[in-house]
Amino acid sequence: MFGSVILGYSAVGFMSRIPEPRMRSSVTNSVGGMLKNLSDPFNNTDYRKFINFLFVFYFVINLAVPFFAVYMLQRLELPLSLVVGLGVLSQVSSVIFYQVWGNWADRFGSKVILSISASLYFLVIIGWTFTTLPERYAGTIPILVLMHLLLGVAIAGVNIGVTALRMKMAPAEQSTSYMAAASLALNLGAGSAPLIGGAFTDFFDTRSFRIEVLWLDPSNVVELPAFSLTGFDFLFAVAFLLGFAVFPVLSRIPEAGETDTETVLEELRLQTRENLRGLGAVPGGGVVSNLSVSTMRHTPRVSGLDIAVGVTAYQISAATKSLIDATTAGGSTLRGVRGHVGRAVESAVRGARDASTQGAQIAFGVTNGAVRAIADAGTGTTRQFRTALRTAITATHAKTGNPRDVLAGAVQGAVTGSIEARFTNVDLPRAVIGQAREVASDLGITEEEAASVAAHAVIEAMTEMPVYEQAEAWDAILRELIAEDDARQSTSGDAI
Repeated sequence: MFGSVILGYSAVGFMSRIPEPRMRSSVTNSVGGMLKNLSDPFNNTDYRKFINFLFVFYFVINLAVPFFAVYMLQRLELPLSLVVGLGVLSQVSSVIFYQVWGNWADRFGSKVILSISASLYFLVIIGWTFTTLPERYAGTIPILVLMHLLLGVAIAGVNIGVTALRMKMAPAEQSTSYMAAASLALNLGAGSAPLIGGAFTDFFDTRSFRIEVLWLDPSNVVELPAFSLTGFDFLFAVAFLLGFAVFPVLSRIPEAGETDTETVLEELRLQTRENLRGLGAVPGGGVVSNLSVSTMRHTPRVSGLDIAVGVTAYQISAATKSLIDATTAGGSTLRGVRGHVGRAVESAVRGARDASTQGAQIAFGVTNGAVRAIADAGTGTTRQFRTALRTAITATHAKTGNPRDVLAGAVQGAVTGSIEARFTNVDLPRAVIGQAREVASDLGITEEEAASVAAHAVIEAMTEMPVYEQAEAWDAILRELIAEDDARQSTSGDAI
């Protein structure tokens, strides 16, 4: 007890030494301003989706997780020392994987990390139902060791994903109110679930569900227990089933630069053994270090996970924007734009694992970042926009090939960058289709093919926009294509 008090006061001392930058506030100190500040997180459509996820997810997992220790002490009748030891094992596993999940969140995006770790969390919960058949048996302790190791991995991934998304999605000038809203939802879910779980367990404590396998012959009957649920087991099964409701909520949360689940699971397969090698002396640790993740490849898909590169398109975009920001702030020359975009492509290609298959993603990221940098400068022009687009297309094509994918990726990056930065200085359909025609010969395709690829890329990039804006884009594209055809026919007629 005395040691805990000393360590507690030491933590306060260390915290007092942490520098805290003064935050900029976008609201006044009036009552109306404070109420607006508190309500903004719930009025923000994207952040409200995140708040809904936090409540649902933490409600579901806390139906079961708080009862793990009670289950081991009462149902399995394990000694307190073993229960504490398993908890420590879970913490060790979590510490090992914090760095792994953190690095992958930077590379692949936070939402896919959260999806995988949440899936693992629910698999751990249902795994507890197999610790009895219907009483303790030889496999109980190995399963508990495995469950605690995997629980630590899942907790680390969930904490990394939730924290990163919470910070990413909160505006800098209103981060306090946004973070408070997220914490409110999280704690409401986590606090109410154990109360319901406890009542649920009391109800099912005197009830059971059992599936048995019998072998009958003339001399005897052999009973082979196959599956049994009673008391806490019902709670774990219900929490697992409710977990399927979490993923549709998670899928609606937007995050730029999301990576596909397959890419991250492949990284998990390659690095798990290395990171858990230190647990080889722990009973059951060897099993986990050789665990195959092939069964996790059926993790429920998260919508929008279509940008899969070793260095994500979002990171490429952010790097390109940072590269160009300094020069565009004072009005960058076209030569400066070409140089910076070209260097951004080279950097992205070096960072990609297999650039030959990632041309579309690289072109998307570079063009997106360049357009946002030009827009943020406040002095961006159509010529700078078209120069950035052309350079991204030709430079990426020279490094990766596949002209149509590169062209489509660059056009989508330009359109989404313009939408994100509210860059209205450019007639998007005319600029991108015109530029696509100009680079067609460099890509080795016809101008008609280039215009068609660009037109479809514009529409695809605007699928999240309101329907009327999509209709306006279609009209503008058709006008541009018709105008180009009329000009060609007129030129052809004059030549005749």
